[in-house]
Amino acid sequence: MNVVLITLDALRADHLGCFGYQRDTSPNLDRIGKKGILFTEAFAHAPYTTASITALLSSTLPFIPDNYFNISQREPLPVILNKHGIQTFGVHSNPWFSIYDYSAGFSKFIDPFKEGNTIKTKKQVIREKISTSEILKNSHVNRLIGNAYKKIRRTKIVRPYADAGVINNTVLTLMNNIPNKFFLWIHYMDTHEPYIPHEFVFGSKISNVEIAKLMAKFKSCSKDITPEEQKNIVNLYDNQVRYLDQKIGELLEALSKVCDFNKTLVIITSDHGQMLGERGLFGHAHKNIPLCFYDELIHVPLFIWCESIKILERISKNGVFWKKIGLIDIAPTILDIFEVDSNKKLIGQSLLRNFIEKPIISQGLECKYPNQVKYFSSGIRKHCLRTEDYKLIYSEKKCLELFDLKNDPNESIDISAKQPKVAMRLLDQLQNTLSNYKKAYEDTEQIKIKYAVEKMLRSKKL
Repeated sequence: MNVVLITLDALRADHLGCFGYQRDTSPNLDRIGKKGILFTEAFAHAPYTTASITALLSSTLPFIPDNYFNISQREPLPVILNKHGIQTFGVHSNPWFSIYDYSAGFSKFIDPFKEGNTIKTKKQVIREKISTSEILKNSHVNRLIGNAYKKIRRTKIVRPYADAGVINNTVLTLMNNIPNKFFLWIHYMDTHEPYIPHEFVFGSKISNVEIAKLMAKFKSCSKDITPEEQKNIVNLYDNQVRYLDQKIGELLEALSKVCDFNKTLVIITSDHGQMLGERGLFGHAHKNIPLCFYDELIHVPLFIWCESIKILERISKNGVFWKKIGLIDIAPTILDIFEVDSNKKLIGQSLLRNFIEKPIISQGLECKYPNQVKYFSSGIRKHCLRTEDYKLIYSEKKCLELFDLKNDPNESIDISAKQPKVAMRLLDQLQNTLSNYKKAYEDTEQIKIKYAVEKMLRSKKL
């Protein structure tokens, strides 16, 4: 078997047709959901990329082990597969993946934007024009240059990533040299802000200047966004969803000509969702919004598809999977597909085995920018426990939120003060589960170290 894992940055589940959205944003993904398996209750383990993708690739939680989301110290999926002779390839356009060594274990790990982006920013051009002058040393002049650059950014906006069309071209070029047995991870950025549509299927067309102003407000003054501006932001987002859906359809059509989909499992999901005005908040993780675990951020789409019915029936007989699953369940499933024993403790479960539904734990660090290492030391850990009936959000500031998901699916009323016994029971469950996960992980690490030492001693004796 081969596996193609596709992750869609900042795509929330409830903006897809197969999840009941009223707009026709996702005809191709809806079709994949009908041909394959649609997971109605899939959840991310963090509301931002680095922590969520680390959990997905390593089947750990953001704070288990304690080295936060350091992917290279957790023996992620590509490293395990590589050790077992399976070629691994990645195509993405997310700068954090290059900064934090998400390339570990990949035979090739390509960011076409980084490799092909030779265009200088206007700020660089301004600086270079006066770089030979002593005046550049003047802090006042530097400040004037910075202010001029900010004005440029308010009137012009460009995509800071390779779009889905470029990603597709890179993948298809790569496929010319990929062996028969492979793992391919593709990460798209198109549903991540800034939203700059290729075409306007939903809503009236607005200019690049207007989009730049909206995106500036999106990041810095979201509380000042008017209802009309919010409507425009949702239109921009939905247009990006539609474009990405189109490109996924094109990619799978092209891949069908170069690989056997009877022997290739396709997994499509998102690392987290996106807030689009709920509670007056926009985005997912930046300095102007609190770290949140509402469903618009952690309820993500998940599809699994293969031409082989036998493989799909091992997961679900009727094409829909109703149990709650976390993204930590993806890596064990992929290892099972490749018939690889990881020799490590995975927190997640394989969907190909007797899957037992468990409460979902999500975690994150509340700080200015939780994707950047320099802010970690000032961060406050937050945790979320999602059960069948309730969602508990706990901050290590000792703050609690509790929502009744049955009677309040929009999570609009915090009932922690009204039902303190329920809140404390769920907090105990959260802490006990985390303690058990941590102990199991540490025990497994000790066993691995002991095995490695014994192996080394045996080789010396020989």
